[in-house]
Amino acid sequence: MANYTCATTPASPPSIAALALDLYSAAVSVNTISHQMESGQWEALRLTALPAQDVIAAKHAVAQVRAWRVVALEVAVRMLGLVVLIASTTFVDTCAVFFGPFNSRCYVGVWSLSGDIASFQHEFLMNLSGIIVALLLVMAYLSEPLWRMRTITALGLAISSRIHSLTVASLAAFGAIVTLHVAQAALVIGTLKLSDILWNLARSYPVSLPFNIAVVLGNLIISLALVILVVGYRTLYSAALNCARQRAFRAD
Repeated sequence: MANYTCATTPASPPSIAALALDLYSAAVSVNTISHQMESGQWEALRLTALPAQDVIAAKHAVAQVRAWRVVALEVAVRMLGLVVLIASTTFVDTCAVFFGPFNSRCYVGVWSLSGDIASFQHEFLMNLSGIIVALLLVMAYLSEPLWRMRTITALGLAISSRIHSLTVASLAAFGAIVTLHVAQAALVIGTLKLSDILWNLARSYPVSLPFNIAVVLGNLIISLALVILVVGYRTLYSAALNCARQRAFRAD
């Protein structure tokens, strides 16, 4: 089994787009409620018949609309990266790899699927789980900016309802963004460590785990990590909106 590594620079386009999305999502929401509280508009809004849940939902919707363009930018960058990755693994350039550019046998072809189809039929469960996990990873990779934007804007509203100083609120939002990314990194590292343990068990001797079983278990671990990611975003998003609603509409 071949090892594939991917090296990225600190200033790679996906990381720049992610940073821009996080900062902008926090900026459009972190001063929303506190500004109206200081100006006296919030008290007038509380006197209306609008439910607290509808008011916070409307504030959150406005923040999401303002951040949507940056979300689209990051998703476009990620889609471009996936297209480049798929193209690099689909097309075979023998001019650069095997022969010289002026060799008569030089060509650019498409990777043959015959061997992959035969392998799929031979190890059906292993390959099926791999395809399912690959599709889930692609979906999560493209959807994660939207999940992150929704969560950060909700956190911004929660911070805005508690902290009225823009400077302190901005620092709190930045700390929340850093904590969110640290948690994501811990989840990715933990998943890679568990997968590495399974791979080592598959190569150990004399007591070894069958290779196909190790691959299926590794795919299950990745699927579990994706579930944890989705549930974590959803839980944090709901908790932040509840905090914003309770804090902003509490009885003084």
